[in-house]
Amino acid sequence: MGKRQKFEIACSRLSSLSPKKILSRGYSITFVGDRLLNSALDIKKNDQLRTLLSDGEIWSSVIDKRENDNE
Repeated sequence: MGKRQKFEIACSRLSSLSPKKILSRGYSITFVGDRLLNSALDIKKNDQLRTLLSDGEIWSSVIDKRENDNE
């Protein structure tokens, strides 16, 4: 395998990990204020959330939450 082919494969792999590419597959990124939301433990009722989607952003308010019992 030549250097150019290795480079193209590396670029393709890197591109597939870009945030925009990930969002285009149906995932979203949610923030509480300026912090990335990683867990239900990080939010409380009435918190304001900002969610990034592939085609825009939405803002929402937490009306309730439920944490998993299996952790």
